[in-house]
Amino acid sequence: MKCKGIFQIIAASLFIALFSSLALAKVVAQVDRTRLAMDETLTLTITKDSNSFFSSDPDLSPLTKDFTLLGQSQSSNTQYINGTKTASVTWTVALAPKHTGGVVLPSLTVDKERTQPISMQIVQAAPPLNRDDGAPIFVESSLDCQSVLVQSQLILTVRIYWAVQAQINDPGDPVLEDALLQKLGDATFKKDINGQQYSVFERRYAIFPQKSGVLKIPSITVDAMLPMPRRRNFYDPFGNQGKRIKLRSNSAQVTVMEKPPSYPAQAAWLPADNLTVKVQWSQEPQDLKVGESTTITITTTAQGLMAAQLPPIAIAEVNKIKLYQNKAENADNKDAGGITGVRKETIALIPTQAGEIQLPEIRIPWWDKQQQKVRYAISPATRLAIHGTGAARNNSPPALAKPQAPLLAANNQDIAPVGPQAAPLFWVILCGSLAIAWLTTTLFLIRTRKRIAGLNATAPLTQLDSGNKAAIGGEEAYQQLKNACQANNGTAAKAAFMAWTKAAGPQPRLYAETDLKRIDDELAPLLAELDRYLYGRQGTEQWHGDKLWDLVRKRRSADKKNGKKKKAALPSLFNN
Repeated sequence: MKCKGIFQIIAASLFIALFSSLALAKVVAQVDRTRLAMDETLTLTITKDSNSFFSSDPDLSPLTKDFTLLGQSQSSNTQYINGTKTASVTWTVALAPKHTGGVVLPSLTVDKERTQPISMQIVQAAPPLNRDDGAPIFVESSLDCQSVLVQSQLILTVRIYWAVQAQINDPGDPVLEDALLQKLGDATFKKDINGQQYSVFERRYAIFPQKSGVLKIPSITVDAMLPMPRRRNFYDPFGNQGKRIKLRSNSAQVTVMEKPPSYPAQAAWLPADNLTVKVQWSQEPQDLKVGESTTITITTTAQGLMAAQLPPIAIAEVNKIKLYQNKAENADNKDAGGITGVRKETIALIPTQAGEIQLPEIRIPWWDKQQQKVRYAISPATRLAIHGTGAARNNSPPALAKPQAPLLAANNQDIAPVGPQAAPLFWVILCGSLAIAWLTTTLFLIRTRKRIAGLNATAPLTQLDSGNKAAIGGEEAYQQLKNACQANNGTAAKAAFMAWTKAAGPQPRLYAETDLKRIDDELAPLLAELDRYLYGRQGTEQWHGDKLWDLVRKRRSADKKNGKKKKAALPSLFNN
């Protein structure tokens, strides 16, 4: 009854852990780009963690207001990593815009779960920059502007168009002088040009000029191969029958301007599309206690800048408080529109005296590229209320406490703090993991005990493999080999087999296993499997002797039918 109760607890823990993991399933929607023309198509990808047995198709009806649905496909993916199963279902939807302007791709529902909305911009179709009319394949490049400020972001777009079957090599990245280059990503879609539909490969780069003057953007070279319709055959659509061509985009020059004189001289130069700073406290600043650590997380987010360009933020020392600053965390978030740099500073604050004090505001100057003026990202001053009668000053840095929730969400919205409901799930998963570990250890001990008992039962046989010179008859060794194989006792089987072959073989030099493997191809893999089990431990955890026993038994029976003596029970082993 006691054992039954333990297994019921284990089963309940596993059941709860399973359904807890199902509750963590999520669905995510992504698009290949957020800016497209009216004559281009858009690829929407919806991915759902498929831990359940069934998953219904997403409801795509909200898309029909702004898009035409061109096609839909579905795929699934299952992986086993360290014994853990991960599975997902992906839906790919091709869309064509119905009108220009700002469009919000709405939230979609999959099995009562919803995706996040995605903001997009639809523009009128622009004519290709570099092609001859009717060309079946061509390449073009474009820049989002012709003049930029030094160290500000410039977007380079490279597109390859083809309306015929073609084999196109991946274009190399351009080599720039006095500029940093960051690849943003690739996209493939369809585009209608003068009534003819082209397939399009698009690659976008973010460029950060590091020196004022003229920045040269070289042409992009693409190698392609076109088939020759008159000589093409099924087995060689390209090969020697194809026509190799080289495509080049247009080159360009960009004027790089210096930092405006109106920008604060001592401040870090930050030309951005937008820049914000937010401060998060691990507890209310009006409820601090003497000697207790509080964590401040300061996150700076800049659209159009890399995280490495963002300056560090430090809070000046004030009376009644000690500050310990941790190493900053940097991240570059990339999409089709460019790079958004995020720098996160974590500071531990320890009050040393009771009372009220005020931390100064955080003010970061930056240059607004759209408005062409200096602006400031500001976090207002914070009033601190410290309670307690006093405590000893702690001069050693404490362990930094983690904030209650991340400061920024993926869509630049605040995330609600994680509530107390997360704690029970943690303990449930922990209890389930410990129960699984206990059960695994118990089964391992039982199995080890059985193996030791099997070895003890055939202890006399091990003497044959340890240099014992006592003679043993072929029939006796044959019976011991049979018992060892049927008991799946690898150690005893090895000793009995070698004793039997020595007793049965007419050539006394065949005492080593390597001699047997060399002579008999059918026996070699069985002996190798036995060796891996006994010495290498690289094969299966349990050795099974049925295959070895069947081979020996069949060989011995065949010898008897041929009228040979029992002592020569395995003649094929000894014929070179």
